[in-house]
Amino acid sequence: MAKKTSQLPQPTYQDYLERFPEVELPVIITDALQRELEKVNKPFPELIQHAFVEKADRWPRDEFTEYLPGFKVTTDKNFDAVVFWKAGLMSYEYILATYSPKGELISSEIIAKMNVGKNSIAQSATVISADWIIYVVEGQLDLAETDEFDPANTVSYNFEVLPSGEIIKYGEEEFLS
Repeated sequence: MAKKTSQLPQPTYQDYLERFPEVELPVIITDALQRELEKVNKPFPELIQHAFVEKADRWPRDEFTEYLPGFKVTTDKNFDAVVFWKAGLMSYEYILATYSPKGELISSEIIAKMNVGKNSIAQSATVISADWIIYVVEGQLDLAETDEFDPANTVSYNFEVLPSGEIIKYGEEEFLS
């Protein structure tokens, strides 16, 4: 007699989107946002994480990696946009992912992060404007020398989400010219 195997139902794209509270632009992302997200959002179920989140996260991860829904932004464009939080050992990142209305990944980028090294901390703050320009300021703190961020060690760069949902990055020079 053949064994019956029970298969779990595969999550839909709508199941994934329902995990994210909706916000309006502009949005500011700083280190304080993660604490707020933990209060209102529940971790992704494993099936949703495998079906959608991990496909959008194209950067290294380890056995300690965790994900949490951030927020979604309703657009009048031909794409959906979500931000989720990724935590690893001594680091966290906010990843913006755009999808077609059918749930196909269009693009994803890390738009804010914090990394802790042996003697340093790198941290960024991000603003997503109403016109889909993403402004990022990133600083580095050398713990061996000081306990304050030095503006001389700060860089800024920008992303733009095109009407197609593609996310492109600009350095400061390209963006301002």
